[in-house]
Amino acid sequence: MLTYMLRTTSPRRLIATLYQYSQKRRGIGEVKARVRWQEEMSMSISDMQWTYCCSAIRRVSSNSRHRLVHFKYIQRVYYTPQHLYQYGLRDTSACPRCGMEEAGFLHVAWSCTQIQEYWTQVIAVLQCMVDKTIE
Repeated sequence: MLTYMLRTTSPRRLIATLYQYSQKRRGIGEVKARVRWQEEMSMSISDMQWTYCCSAIRRVSSNSRHRLVHFKYIQRVYYTPQHLYQYGLRDTSACPRCGMEEAGFLHVAWSCTQIQEYWTQVIAVLQCMVDKTIE
């Protein structure tokens, strides 16, 4: 597509054409990420919930690095053992922490037993800070 645009678009219109093309493709990554979240979590995510999650990136922190971490998390762009195995960069797709096969994004970020211990500690600290029970 890009080669076609470069050949057929006049130099004076090239930037505008590329910009229009990028705007049309802008939401495609978000749609794919949303579908993957829904499939892996076996639940439906409404338009309002998804919009809230995506817009929360700007509200979470003023630090651009923190925002980037949140963006990558929502868009699921971290390389998991499963991805690295598929790309031929690992010998196995197993989780390096617990050994479970097929360590996909949700496993690495949440359901791994080693990660669950971490999240349990985080919740305990937060409960002490706010003096309330977090479920």
